[in-house]
Order: sequence, then C-alpha cells, then structure tokens
Amino acid sequence: MESFRIALDCMGGDYAPDEIVKGGILALDELNCEVLFVGKEELIRQVLKKYKLREDIKIINSEDSIEMNSSPSSVLKRKNSSLYIAGKLLKENQADALVSAGNTGAVLAIGKFVVGSSEFLERPAIAVALPNKLGKKTVLVDVGANVDSRPRHLLDFAIIGHTYAEEILGVKNPTIGILSIGEEEGKGNELVKETFPLLKETKLNFKGNAEGRDIYNGTFDVIVCDGFVGNIVLKASESLGMALIDMIKEEVMKRKISKLGAFLMKPAINAFKRKVDFEEYGGTPLLGAKKPVIITHGRANAKAIKNAIKIARAFLSHHFNERMKENFSKIYRTSLKGAIMGVSIKSIGIYVPSHVVTNEDLEKNIDTSDEWITTRTGIKRRHIAKDESIYDMAVKAGKMALEKAGLEEVDLIIVATLSPEMLFPAVACAVQQHIKSRFAFDISAACSGFLYGLDIAKSYIESSNVNSILLIGVEKLSSIVDWTDRSTCVLFGDGAGAAVITKGEGDILSSVMFSDGKYKDLLYAEKCGFLKMNGKEVFKYAVRNMEAACRMAIEKAGVSIDEISLVIPHQANIRIINSLAQKLGVPSSKVYVNIQEYANTSAASIPIAMYEAFEKGILKRKIKFY
Repeated sequence: MESFRIALDCMGGDYAPDEIVKGGILALDELNCEVLFVGKEELIRQVLKKYKLREDIKIINSEDSIEMNSSPSSVLKRKNSSLYIAGKLLKENQADALVSAGNTGAVLAIGKFVVGSSEFLERPAIAVALPNKLGKKTVLVDVGANVDSRPRHLLDFAIIGHTYAEEILGVKNPTIGILSIGEEEGKGNELVKETFPLLKETKLNFKGNAEGRDIYNGTFDVIVCDGFVGNIVLKASESLGMALIDMIKEEVMKRKISKLGAFLMKPAINAFKRKVDFEEYGGTPLLGAKKPVIITHGRANAKAIKNAIKIARAFLSHHFNERMKENFSKIYRTSLKGAIMGVSIKSIGIYVPSHVVTNEDLEKNIDTSDEWITTRTGIKRRHIAKDESIYDMAVKAGKMALEKAGLEEVDLIIVATLSPEMLFPAVACAVQQHIKSRFAFDISAACSGFLYGLDIAKSYIESSNVNSILLIGVEKLSSIVDWTDRSTCVLFGDGAGAAVITKGEGDILSSVMFSDGKYKDLLYAEKCGFLKMNGKEVFKYAVRNMEAACRMAIEKAGVSIDEISLVIPHQANIRIINSLAQKLGVPSSKVYVNIQEYANTSAASIPIAMYEAFEKGILKRKIKFY
C-alpha cells in the first residue's frame, strides 16, 4: 500500500491542539501514512508530554493560528499561520493532502488560492456521504462551498458526485438527482429548471428531481444542490441525528422497563449512533482543489481527526483527482458536444475616427495647457467624429468583430451608448439595417454600458434563448460636450468597440453590477443639453467603487488577485486608474492603459482597450474574464 504525507493543521478546531495532535498520533499508529504536524511546536510538544505520546514525529512550526471567527480573506494574508503553511506544503509538493478542523471559510480559501483549484472546473465543491436506510450512503454535493451557483456549477457538482460515489464508495454507474421541491420535471426554482435539461444531455445516470426525503431513503446515490441549500441540509441532519438520540434517552430514563429494554437494545442503539456520528465520518472533502483538502468538524476529537486522515488517504490511494479529470473530459467532450460549455467572447472589433484633436489644439481655443491636461488626466489626444454618425462607427466596429468571428449575422444586437443621435429608434435598430439579427435594443449605462451589456448578453446565452450576440459600445461624446468648458471637453473622445458573444468554453467567470441613484447629479446630460460633471466627487466615487467591484468579481470567480494576468479598467482618468491599481495591489505592468490616445470614450473604452491588448499579444486568446 502506498504511503502518503498528510499535513495536519494542529491549531484549527475547538479542541486544538490536544485532540488534533492525539488524532494525528492515532493515524500514525493505525494508518499507513506520514503525518506532518503543523502548528506551534512548543504547544504540540506540551501535548505529547501531557498524554505521554510518542515524540518521534515531524513538526512544522508556525507562529500564528487562524481563529474560528476569522474572515476567509484574512487567512491569505497570515502566511505564518498553521493553516496557510499546511496549504503551502501541498502547493510545494511537500505534502499530499491537508486535514483541518479549523474555520471552514478559511480552509476553503486555502484550498482554492494556496493549494489551487483544478483547471477543469469553475468552482470546487464540498461533498458529504450521508447514511441512508438501505445501509449505503448518499453523496450530497455541494454542502457549503458555493452559496450562489449557476447551472454549469450544478452540472460540475454532478460529475464530482459521480466520481466520489464510483471511486470512493465503489458504486458502479451511480444514480444522480437534483434536489428540488417535487419529483416531476418542471418543479423547482429557476436554477433547478435550467440545470435539469443539462443533466439530461449527459451520459451520467441522471434520474431526475430528488425530494428531501430521497436523501435518506437511498433512491439516489448522488444528489446535487447549491451550497446554501446543501449546508442547511447538512447542519439540520447533524442536529436531528443527535437530537433523536437525546430524546430517546430522555424517554428511556422515565420508566424502569424502558431502561431494561434500552439495555437489551444497546448494541442496536450504538450502531445507529455510529451511523449519525460525525466522528465516524471524519470530515468532508473539498473536491476540485489540486490536492485533497479534508474539512472536519470544528468539534472534532482525536477519533474524528484520525478518520479524516483516513479519508484523505482514501482519496489519494484512489487517485481521485485523476479520475475526476477523466470524467470531466469525457462528459464535456463527448456527451455534451460543446453545447453548454459556457459563454465566450469570440472576437472583438473597433473603429475610431481618423480626425485627432491634441492637447495643443485645445490650447488654442480654451484656457488650458498640455501639461495641465496630461498631469490631471493622462490624456494627450482624442479622436473626434467630424463627418461620421454614431451609426457609422457602430456598424464599422460591428462588422470587424463579425469578420473576425467568421459570422455574417447574429441572433441579437445590443448597443450601449449615452450619446444617441435620436431618442428613438434605437441605435441597435439602425445597425440592424447593415447587420442582420433577429432583434436589437439599446442600453444606456454611461461608462459602464459595455459591462452591463456583457452581463445581459451572458444571461441571454446561458438561458439558451440566443446563440450569438453582437455587443457594441459606441459614443459620439463630441456632440454633447461644451467645447468652451475646459473641465469637460478635454476629457472625452469618440469611438466604438464591438464583441461577438457566443456559447463556448466559459471565458466569463463572474460579474458584479451595482448602481446608486443618489449620485445622479454628479455626472449627467439634460435633454438637448451639454454634459455636466462634478469631477472631484466623481473621482472619489470611481476609485472607491471600482476597487470594491473588482474585489467582489475576483472573489465571486473563486480566484485570487495574484492570479489576475491583466486589469483592463475603464479609461476615465490616469489618476483613477493608478489609484485603483495601488488599492488592489496590482503592479502597473498588469494594468492596461490607452487613455493617452483616446481619452474617455465611455461605453467604447473597455472594448477598445481589450482589442488593443489582444492585438499587442498582451492578452492571449485563451483567457478568462471577470
């Protein structure tokens, strides 16, 4: 039998380090594995002496420990903590698996960002094998790693659960259900309804909706759900099992004859207790980390820790991650035939007017200077549409994107703009005269317009209503700025950027959208009027909220800031961009800037920057977006 190295976080859990260390010693004595005791060495030595345990163990010292109430994000900064060090041992191939009874959120963070997530799935999940009345086990996944899930995630969870049941529990061709409020197809919330047909398309042994009662009656071998629901089910199950035992004990103690009956039933009662006792199961695996990470109960005692290490060893000996990767490849490449791989940006095209207005040109007409504009904004030039309409620019950018995608038409055209030349019809409908689509509409979300459009396009693709979308961000801001107002006219330019959005390999991992109406007077343009802006307040709002949105999108995608290859911010002001980079802790080499050439083109700014980054080779075609 192979011998594996298990990194044991000795400082995590309610009974650390005593019970954790004792459990590690039990594993050393009873299991064929090497245990690396990670924690404060002085405290670990005290435990060994206190309980007269063997002292020939390997201890990796840590100066810090993660409290049970610590935020998941803080653990990534505490690199001297036992949990972080244990995760790093896996990353550096000095250990094969990690076991911790510590803060679940913190262990998840270490599993995702230090150990690292497997490249073949979007999000890791936590699975638990629950006992059922047939004397077997039902795998429930996810039970807490992902509070908000999408259909693609539940499909991934099904593949994870299938592999768990097959490899660890020895169930051949396990049956799979999706947790819902009724067994009939069509029952459930939108997530369940959208996931159901995806699971039907696979070669998994999908049997339909599972109701709550099916978790324990053995109807299904695997049941999938989002982590919010799964965690409630798990915690309720733990509580119910122990509550039943306590209630039975209470009733037994009321009558002498009951006590006699209980004595005779003691073996059966103990057997039942073992079935519902978390100590027997040890822990739950975080499936999708590059190496096994086992999360055991915060109240874990020595027995539970030993059994958690036993689970880690089982996952390693069955080469679980390799089998799971094979299953993902088989399901996605053969069964689904690429139909639900996700949403991708297939191509990007741009158009900017040839007429250029430099800072020196502006000096001739208004009270400003190249030095002032450059220092305050980073802008040197801006492209202005003299003889071109907003429709001309939108069509040219759209046709370039379509040509690069190898398409002549799309299902939907979305145009994001704040500077239409007419109130109606929509700019998108005018574009439809030149580019065929089934339907078209505009959105007005100012500088956020392209990202709003991307989120809308993603939702359309995921809902299977459309297969291809042309998203255009286009602005003719020169038509709504007062060219005698130096506080605004120096800032803006004209241009268009377009992207073809299709089903694909899932380039778009996450999005975060929000707005706040109380700031409507900071930046606005009245009907038939000029653009007005409170620059100082806009600056403060932008810096604060761009950072918050970035961090939320990164966290939602399940990655760390260090994994980000390039930040492409809206090109509004170089000081805003530099402040954002500083607050995120991202070096300037990872931030794309082209404001010096185009100024602020509002909804066109991000697609123009993306196009340039691709053309310059800074971004590769195989890229993920947040």
